[in-house]
Amino acid sequence: MDFEAAREEGKRIDLSFDPETDSIEAKFKEMPKEMPKAGTYSYTYTAYLENGTALPSGTIKVTVAATAPKVKLSAASVKLNRYLAGQEKATVKVTLTGGDGYAIEGFEELPDCLDYADGILTATIPNADFTGGSYVLNAIVSRNGETATLPAGVILRVQVYDRAPSFRLTAKGKLDVLNPASEIVYTPRLTNAQGAVTDIRLEGADAELFAAEVVDGVVHLTMAKGCTYSTRTTYKVIPVLTFCGQEVTGSTLSIRVTQSTVKLAKLSNRTVYQSQTAPLVQVLSITSPATAEFGEITLNSRSTTTLRNAVEAAGGIEVSGGVVRFPAKAFASLKPGRYTVILDVTPENAAADAKPIQARFTLTVQK
Repeated sequence: MDFEAAREEGKRIDLSFDPETDSIEAKFKEMPKEMPKAGTYSYTYTAYLENGTALPSGTIKVTVAATAPKVKLSAASVKLNRYLAGQEKATVKVTLTGGDGYAIEGFEELPDCLDYADGILTATIPNADFTGGSYVLNAIVSRNGETATLPAGVILRVQVYDRAPSFRLTAKGKLDVLNPASEIVYTPRLTNAQGAVTDIRLEGADAELFAAEVVDGVVHLTMAKGCTYSTRTTYKVIPVLTFCGQEVTGSTLSIRVTQSTVKLAKLSNRTVYQSQTAPLVQVLSITSPATAEFGEITLNSRSTTTLRNAVEAAGGIEVSGGVVRFPAKAFASLKPGRYTVILDVTPENAAADAKPIQARFTLTVQK
């Protein structure tokens, strides 16, 4: 098929016939700045048979709508702090609205303070003399392998100020001496700075009792290994964060350490004989918390005195984890009867001021 435009401007539209789909396709020959004006354009077409015979001419109309793409910025202005010596970055998201099939390739003649990549404009302070300004940005767009610069620019204002940066930390979580993996997570809120926290160190008298690291801009504080804590003490540390290439000291943090309530499974009463040679084995079990482990187990002074004396004379109890063994020699010196056994259980890593948990059972001695 042959097509002839009725108007000169209509020649900027390319018409073609696809015999496989029996359809006519219309597309622009040039990029947006060369587009014909919005309106309706007429074309005379002539169709041919396979033997070359021309069929009577017809008319087809193509409507062009005003849908050239427009650039939109997520912010009209950004602020940069000279105090941060050019290490700070401010980002603005760039999107296209209107049009179809267009992509942003970049911008014409960007100033030194701006850079573009992957849909993001990044603003920085390029030198010590930079004072900011307003910039008209003309986007370069592409479609169907061709590029063009949009005539309508967008304005981005870059402002510069000079103030000391600071931060505050929002805490979530708690430290539990019975859970070595417990942590307090601090989310930083920066003032007079844009960017992510990259590092932390702790100062102050209690700094060595804690460890801190930054993961994805968030501070994770944990208990240091091998340290003993008190649940009645308020510990003080001073956080020093690194962001935008600078170390910034924050306000003192007050940290309290807790200890979960430990619950033990109830012990069953036991029976032994004066003549037996095997020790009595009593197995203790912690029902909660799941992270608690046995530390020290001792015989409480409020156990029946004769029993306690007999056990101590026979060498005392043997403890391995939650397994307690009472020496058989102790039973030979005891009279038949019932004795109260009270065990003091101290979990591993327990706080220095925490009281032991007590487990008790009745021991019956027979001949």
